Amino acid sequence: MAEAGASPRKENEKWEIASKIVVYDRRSLYLFHHQHYFRRMMVNIIENKNFDNFIILMIFCNSMAMAIYDYSDRKNECTKNIILE
Repeated sequence: MAEAGASPRKENEKWEIASKIVVYDRRSLYLFHHQHYFRRMMVNIIENKNFDNFIILMIFCNSMAMAIYDYSDRKNECTKNIILE
């Protein structure tokens, strides 16, 4: 029997990625073990600083597209709406 506050099994894994330590669960979606190639590849991608910059750029571009779009033009006859479509 485990003591109060103690975990009977190891729930998390510490990974060292780009000289920083990150903690993830041992299994993802009860499918991918912490040593699975696909999971390690995805973690390396999302921990990359360029991925963060890419996501911020996509959010900015989407915000600009929503600001430029003319919602009063229901038939999309305006040039800028045609380009955005």
